[in-house]
Amino acid sequence: MTTGLTGAVIFAKDMPRLAAFYQQVCGMAAAGGDQTHAVLLAGDSQLTVHAIPARYAQGIVIVQPPQRRENTPVKPVFGVASLAASRAYAAALGGAVDPVVREWTTTRLGQTRTMCDGHDPEGNIFQLWQGAGQAAAAVADERRLIGSGSRFEADIGYSRAVVAGDWVFVSGTTGFDYAAMTISDDVVEQAAQCLRNIESALLQAGASLADVVRVHYLLPKTEDFEPCWPVLRAAFGEVRPAATMLQAGLADPRMRIEIEVTALKRASNGLG
Repeated sequence: MTTGLTGAVIFAKDMPRLAAFYQQVCGMAAAGGDQTHAVLLAGDSQLTVHAIPARYAQGIVIVQPPQRRENTPVKPVFGVASLAASRAYAAALGGAVDPVVREWTTTRLGQTRTMCDGHDPEGNIFQLWQGAGQAAAAVADERRLIGSGSRFEADIGYSRAVVAGDWVFVSGTTGFDYAAMTISDDVVEQAAQCLRNIESALLQAGASLADVVRVHYLLPKTEDFEPCWPVLRAAFGEVRPAATMLQAGLADPRMRIEIEVTALKRASNGLG
């Protein structure tokens, strides 16, 4: 009998967002794709997140929080290192993993697994399993990728953040609202949205703005920096990270500020 890659296909209205969700919650790695689909891999398992054609997608309404599709005929199953971590990531990314009281344990062929159901930001149901002792065996220097659902991440080939041990490296982040892919004309509003995007990535990494130790500000116009100071002070006034402001052209003329941070998780913050 020949064994090989096994997997599933999920059709999505917001393909980049769902691909980022499964990458983070299920620990899958991007392995290709284009504007219509994203291929994710974890061991011998493959998940393809395929965009619903626009002519059909425009008639689909996804409410927030999403309605769980209890009548889904097929439920994909993923192995994860930690159900607790996946539960936190799912909540931060618009989905959910059922609470601990709804977990169950099975033993088959000598292997004990703890199981739990959940749903993604569009209501698709999935199941997660964690092997006995698997979470405790996770190495401290694990490299983990975090996505935000921004189409730029898939188009260019980068992550919103990379976690390496206790360090979190957040990419240069602009003022786009990634859920709607809109951006304000006002530089102060853009700065506030930058920080919201960064804070979301840090939360998924088990950190917060209080853990930021380094920040870079990039602006095409130096005169736009001072109006942003109150917003930046509200975020970092107590933290006082090392900081640099640079004048530089940005990738899109609508972008008026970009912020990049590095954070070091601390055990004392209750998150690390």
